Amino acid sequence: MIEWPTVLQQEAGTPTPSGTIENRLGIYPVHLWFNRDPKGVMISHRTIFTFINWCADTFQIGPDDRVTSHAPLHFDLSTFDIYVTIHAGGTIILVPEKLSVFPVRLVQLLQEECITVTYLVPSILSMMVNYGKLYAHDMSKLRLILFAGEVFPIKYLRELVAAIPHAEYYNLYGPTETNVCTYYKVQPRDLEPERTQPVPIVSAARIWKFS
Repeated sequence: MIEWPTVLQQEAGTPTPSGTIENRLGIYPVHLWFNRDPKGVMISHRTIFTFINWCADTFQIGPDDRVTSHAPLHFDLSTFDIYVTIHAGGTIILVPEKLSVFPVRLVQLLQEECITVTYLVPSILSMMVNYGKLYAHDMSKLRLILFAGEVFPIKYLRELVAAIPHAEYYNLYGPTETNVCTYYKVQPRDLEPERTQPVPIVSAARIWKFS
């Protein structure tokens, strides 16, 4: 750990090469297995930078974006919130951990902080639909909603899209070792009233490999 005063004393110019290579350990997120002990997963610099660059390009994250950071730092979802936003020069809005159990307050935060991008699990988004009073709040700034980690019941996804119709919705999927390896953009046909199955996790032409 380098203290901030030490950083300020450094001379300006190109930093001295650290000797880090792309295959060395970059991050060490913890995967929480159900009914098992948590397991740490080693992810290389190359893998994490591939993911960061892909996200920034695919979702067009930029300096004007305001992105929520809800997941704890040891959870792999935080990789998007923190690193992709910093890479793009955007603004990170930290969401208090306990706020997820108060959907109205979470929706208020999205409105008051003019959030443009949020990445949440479907259970929290479903609570926002049921109890967050979405129609009573201004969600006009929210352009991108990403979800992962759970199956999103089509009933609640349909209601969420009806409440925030201008946003784009993506279902992301992947093991901790790759963070994300497939993704699917929700289409209008996926929300037809007769549909009962959740949206898929991938379309045939949209598979990304992180190696």
